[in-house]
Amino acid sequence: MKYLVDMFGIGRIKKGAGTLASLLSAVVLFYLKSMLGWYLYTLAFMLFLPFAIKLCGEEFKVSGDAQSMVLDEFVGMASVLIFSGKVTIVKVAIGFVIFRILDILKPWPVSYWDQDKTEVSVVADDLLAGVISGVIISFI
Repeated sequence: MKYLVDMFGIGRIKKGAGTLASLLSAVVLFYLKSMLGWYLYTLAFMLFLPFAIKLCGEEFKVSGDAQSMVLDEFVGMASVLIFSGKVTIVKVAIGFVIFRILDILKPWPVSYWDQDKTEVSVVADDLLAGVISGVIISFI
């Protein structure tokens, strides 16, 4: 399961692992949402979310909020596309940039979920950053 948490080795890259994981996630998720449509994409996300929280939670127990854990970036980018409306390459690109800014700077309310450092907060801050990003780009 470690391979899923570090997205098949992306998390082990020393610099920019979170950004690379988010970028690759954006590409994969763009095609996934384009093929599935909003309803099936959202259903798949809702089914995947508890699994991702459990995996990240297990890894958190072992190594804390390690930089190698980048599955939460996938969850964050996935949530961007739920709220983005019709998916376009431009929206995904803008959503990616906004998500990374929120994830790196962690303004409130994202910082609220990041401060606890619990099994759930590892994913919750990225999830919230993704939701905020998706809502912002839905107006484009």
